[in-house]
Amino acid sequence: MTDTTAPQTTLGQDLRKLGAALFKFGLFLAAIFILFGGNRSHDDAPAAPKTTFKSDQFADIMDAARNNEARFERDYKGHILVITLPFHSSNTTIGSRQVWFGDHNIVCHPDEDAYFQTSNWSKGQHVVIAGYMKRAGFMGSLSLDNCVFKH
Repeated sequence: MTDTTAPQTTLGQDLRKLGAALFKFGLFLAAIFILFGGNRSHDDAPAAPKTTFKSDQFADIMDAARNNEARFERDYKGHILVITLPFHSSNTTIGSRQVWFGDHNIVCHPDEDAYFQTSNWSKGQHVVIAGYMKRAGFMGSLSLDNCVFKH
């Protein structure tokens, strides 16, 4: 007879770790390909570098995110935002790690290591956030992917 009371979470945890490792390995391969040119002819134009936006542009970014999604997608989506905001909360919803900043203005989707950095933070603690702007979110929030933090 088999033991049916054994925890089922280890497979899920192993799959998440494997997925994270494969993602990081994919980023590594992409960086190598970009750095060493791949199979590109001389006439191919390189991809445009990502723009980094800072706190002085935050009001314009949020205005576009809340009021003009087409402008947000054209001008900001996929670019980097670096800003200092107070930590609000962190949670996991439907398998997605979320870290909220400000008055729910920014929601970050970090990797597991960055997410667990928040375990010792206090609400209101100021944190430097960097991430790729993904989309205008629910209730006018701004969603950032691949966030990293410095406190």
